[in-house]
Amino acid sequence: MCRLLAYAGPPIFLDALLVEPRSSLIAQSMAARRAMTPVNGDGSGIGWYAERPEPGLYRSIVPAWSDANLVSLCRQIRSPLFMAHVRAATSGEVSMANCHPFTDGRSLFTHNGQIGDYTRLRRRIDALIPDELYHLRRGSTDSEAIFLAACRAGLGKDPARDLAKDSAKDWAGGLTEGSDGRGDRGLHEGRAGSPASTAEAMAATLAEIIAIRDAATDTTRAGMTGAGGRAATGETGRETGPTETGRGTGASGANGSFPQAFGPTVAHAGESTGRPGDGGPDGAAAPGFCPGGDTGAIRFAAIHADGERLTAYRWADDGRPPSLFWRRIGGAMGMGTVIASEPSDDTEEDWNLVPPSSMLTAWPDGRMTLAPFDPKPAVRFDARPAARGIC
Repeated sequence: MCRLLAYAGPPIFLDALLVEPRSSLIAQSMAARRAMTPVNGDGSGIGWYAERPEPGLYRSIVPAWSDANLVSLCRQIRSPLFMAHVRAATSGEVSMANCHPFTDGRSLFTHNGQIGDYTRLRRRIDALIPDELYHLRRGSTDSEAIFLAACRAGLGKDPARDLAKDSAKDWAGGLTEGSDGRGDRGLHEGRAGSPASTAEAMAATLAEIIAIRDAATDTTRAGMTGAGGRAATGETGRETGPTETGRGTGASGANGSFPQAFGPTVAHAGESTGRPGDGGPDGAAAPGFCPGGDTGAIRFAAIHADGERLTAYRWADDGRPPSLFWRRIGGAMGMGTVIASEPSDDTEEDWNLVPPSSMLTAWPDGRMTLAPFDPKPAVRFDARPAARGIC
């Protein structure tokens, strides 16, 4: 799977995190240490915020380790808020349109994970993207589909600002409680209410995808004859191996409460991972490693930025989310937060594992919070593809 990194804090040059460290993200493009697929050479990208509200974006299909333009940009760009990604393709061909980060307005989004059986579910998931956003669907990855579906649900919106704009409009029939400012009335037809935060938008989107996957599985099961089917991994192909904390338990810090400010007690990069002594990927089901296998599971490690903050998510519906770490860095200018798929330097004791079913939010002013994140499907979807006029 892919590798990603993001930063929020006092402005720094991008090369301080992406190029210079011994295990920098560019180094991970050639030899990731905590992934089942150590080579991530199917493209790369960076997104950053500077003096303008909209982020800058650079993406390329050139492997990061040989992209001189990428290195040059990293040495010249200084930013308080940025993210980067190196890709190992699991869905979609190698193309610039499939490289991360993805963007819409002020939003940046990068993802490491999978929607299991995505090829079978793609049309149904694409139907979550409304017509007014579908022109942004330039690639063919599950990552881009998640992002655009979440934008429809309210990802990256400022509810107060949007409400002020909407109040000045003459809506036919008036502004309803279910309007979300994008011409889409709520998350589902006939259902009022729209997410008030990026976390709610992301959770609602993943819940819809879970429901689509489960409905498609029910249809497949209904069509089976006899007692056949998948036995070892369950009907959906989801693995039943060991988990870190168990599905749906959420994360817990030393005080067992959420949300909590900076200072939770979590596993460090080298602790309680169940790894062999050589630190290889054999303990893939253990904390801190990216699980392998193309199963029916939905596994999600992602970072969203809106120009003011980063929000990172680590979750999987089989209890085996991709790895995601965080650490604090700083100096005379103040403290910052780094979030990454794996530690980018040799001081592993300074890195903390983001607990499963959790979200971490970091601001450039040094604030940081950790809270639970556990999407649950609210509706059951018809397994038939929706007639939305898309291919």
